[in-house]
Amino acid sequence: MIDKGREEQLWKDYRRGGSDTAREKLIVGYSPL
Repeated sequence: MIDKGREEQLWKDYRRGGSDTAREKLIVGYSPL
């Protein structure tokens, strides 16, 4: 599981329409669905 700071950074990148890599890390490392 990714740490809270990293999680928040990934969410910021995701909301901003960030990179596919960041999106993959979100999906793999922390899935809210």
